[in-house]
Amino acid sequence: MESELRPIIVLNSSDNVAVAREDLRAGGTVHDDSQPVPVREDISPGHKIALRAVALGRDVLKYGEVIGRATRDIAAGEWVHSHNLATDFDATRDYEFATETRPTQYLPPEEAGTFLGFERENGDVGTRNYIAVIATSNCASHVAFEIAEEAQRRFRDAETIDGVVAIPHQEGCGHAQGDDTWQLERTIAGMIFHPNVGAVLMVSLGCEVNQIGKYLGSVQLGQQGFRKGKLIVGLEMQSSGGTRKTVAAG
Repeated sequence: MESELRPIIVLNSSDNVAVAREDLRAGGTVHDDSQPVPVREDISPGHKIALRAVALGRDVLKYGEVIGRATRDIAAGEWVHSHNLATDFDATRDYEFATETRPTQYLPPEEAGTFLGFERENGDVGTRNYIAVIATSNCASHVAFEIAEEAQRRFRDAETIDGVVAIPHQEGCGHAQGDDTWQLERTIAGMIFHPNVGAVLMVSLGCEVNQIGKYLGSVQLGQQGFRKGKLIVGLEMQSSGGTRKTVAAG
């Protein structure tokens, strides 16, 4: 418990920066596991403080990984941020991820036992049963929220579902087709196919770049194919008669 009360968090023993848990004031001292570190300037919570000196061009380590390189000499106790740290993607490096991931050791079926869950049409299994009301764009986000709020009031005592949740956002309109829209499509598809979501109502304005038709029927988004088999229905505000009629229809 003592380590939780320290004013800094050291995420990995190899890190040369720590994260401030509280306001650090110049002239004070924080303690790394190895030695005390003088605080050289005011540092806000959530920001980084150097635990050791980092020379110009050397790696800054956080989570035990390189997060960038020092753009000047950094003294122990200094604030580490964009003024003295730059993200440096080196084309000559071979970047990898999950290199220390260990294979999951599953129990044999006869020992695994059972639990109360919801088996989805695509083979996933959830522990909750929610209806998701997802906006295709910022233009439909308010309506999606209103539909979910009203449905939650009506179905509060229903035993067959755990609730109705709105998923509004500020994307989907004014995008250029390409990586930007594909990322949005993948994100929304991940919410659609979350195992705890039993059914989905998609809500669109009708003229946005992120068209509702991408998510209905045979789901093939951008250059990504996604699993099928979940109940997905849609409402378009422009063809439904506007905001209030769309909320009522939802």
